[in-house]
Amino acid sequence: MLLEARCSLSGFEVEGAESVSPNSVLLHTGLSIGDELTIPGQDIPRAIERLWKQNIFADIDILAEKVVDDKIFLKIVEQERPRILTFTLPTISKSQSEDLREKMRYMRGAMWTPEKEKRTTRIIRNFFMEKGYYNTKVIYTLSDEKEMTNRVNLKILVDKGNRVKINDIKIEGNQDFSDKRLIR
Repeated sequence: MLLEARCSLSGFEVEGAESVSPNSVLLHTGLSIGDELTIPGQDIPRAIERLWKQNIFADIDILAEKVVDDKIFLKIVEQERPRILTFTLPTISKSQSEDLREKMRYMRGAMWTPEKEKRTTRIIRNFFMEKGYYNTKVIYTLSDEKEMTNRVNLKILVDKGNRVKINDIKIEGNQDFSDKRLIR
């Protein structure tokens, strides 16, 4: 059986923050220096949950760095989501690529998230569906930028698949209009 202890948050360290300041990370946890924490309890899990809701981090952990009497020093270890340095669409024509870039509106430095990946896939599939390509597949490759940390070059590979064409329309049971009119 674990015993609960009340500790005063006396200090913190943030490891892994690159584009977010350590004070901002602490602010997003909802914790502040001097807060009374129950260990183990719901204070730390709630702080982690608040950080997840920011959708900035790919991994988060909060550790007790040291405990002295009734004072606790925390270490917040986080890994930020990668940011897009460049993105290319090498498998489609230049005009299609430009049209898609306009619809996606990605800017250099934007964060690459699972939601952004789903949105991008939806935009690309809808774009090609309008042109008769109903089996479009989208593959993403991320390559780390060597000179800049946590920056990626995004390559979006699009396989349009075969164009779907209607060869023949058969109309059955129509008695009100001419078949030619319905087909038109």
